[in-house]
Amino acid sequence: MGRPFKDYLNHSGIKHGKAVQNTNQQNVLAERMNRSLVEMARCMLYHECAEKKWWAEAVNTAAWIINRIPNLVSVKKPYEIVYCTKRQLKNLKVFGTLG
Repeated sequence: MGRPFKDYLNHSGIKHGKAVQNTNQQNVLAERMNRSLVEMARCMLYHECAEKKWWAEAVNTAAWIINRIPNLVSVKKPYEIVYCTKRQLKNLKVFGTLG
């Protein structure tokens, strides 16, 4: 890993860790978040009877929602922690609608 990349990680507050290949158990938090995203996306697609071609949009919408709701670790929402500003949910609409 090069020095500029290490500097970027330090500047961004990112902790770099190493893991053995093909051992998903070492990154339990990321695996759980991936599972939450997949479950939310499946529910959205099922609820709207949408085709699989909308999978990426459903996952992006799930991530958008998760980043704007409170979690158990912090009082703030993930979006507020990253951008230091409160975000309104006025753009939130039912998945699959145009309006």
